[in-house]
Amino acid sequence: MKYIRIDLARVRGHIRHGQKRKLAEHLEISHPFLAKKLEGEACFTIDEINKVAGFLKLDLDEFIQIKKAA
Repeated sequence: MKYIRIDLARVRGHIRHGQKRKLAEHLEISHPFLAKKLEGEACFTIDEINKVAGFLKLDLDEFIQIKKAA
């Protein structure tokens, strides 16, 4: 089984001042729900991860790690 780990600190670090609301709109979720996802209190979907990467102009390799379960 494989697991995807998202480096939320790195994602948060790439979000500039005033972009959170625009990112939430881009993901079609509420701003408070985006905040929960960025703090790790809720999970991102695979589609959302791709949208975040596109919005922030990042390669997925910059903020995700794929690990195999032991």
